[in-house]
Amino acid sequence: MSRTDKPLSKELIARLPRYNRYFYEYFCSGAERVSSETIARKLGITPSQVRNDLARFTAAGRQGYGYNVKNLYMSISEELGFHSVKNCILLGTGNVGRSLIGNKMFVNQGFRLLAAFDVRNVGQVFNGLTVRHTDTLRDFAAAERVDIAIIATPAENAQDAAQKAYDAGVRGFLNFSYIDLNLPPDAVTENVHLIDSLMRLSYKMSLNKELGAHPY
Repeated sequence: MSRTDKPLSKELIARLPRYNRYFYEYFCSGAERVSSETIARKLGITPSQVRNDLARFTAAGRQGYGYNVKNLYMSISEELGFHSVKNCILLGTGNVGRSLIGNKMFVNQGFRLLAAFDVRNVGQVFNGLTVRHTDTLRDFAAAERVDIAIIATPAENAQDAAQKAYDAGVRGFLNFSYIDLNLPPDAVTENVHLIDSLMRLSYKMSLNKELGAHPY
């Protein structure tokens, strides 16, 4: 848990998943402690920024001693809400949707993908998951207490799919479709717009070129 009830800054929230991933990797490798300098190199920030970020947690390290990997990983995981498994469903089994089925991130990071829904591919099995018809979504979501709907439908179907999930009681949405969902205020949405990321990458490359940097 964080040391204070004060809300985390947007910048720290953006960094926390990376902290969590790196500490998980260290934990799996058997490392017991890691320095702020090592973490800073991975994140591309200064050691002082790392120390400032992690000072909020009860498992913060000491100068010259480093961070206890296991304790800090558990603290950050709890801050991110990983203290309980999140039940997920996938809406859409096109190329993007199928690439997500069977992804180890669900198991490794506390997410459980329970089912996939579509109006196509119904009855087909992808990585052990049988595709269900979208018409059965409401009853399934209510029975299984689904937390998160992953929207991987074509853009023109995304809003309708998300609304069906919301009406079934789902309140968390990971949106891979290239539209912004219009849902009630109590719905929490995280957008994964690949084109937006490519545009930001293109801008950063252009800026890098203007500054005289060269990749070779």
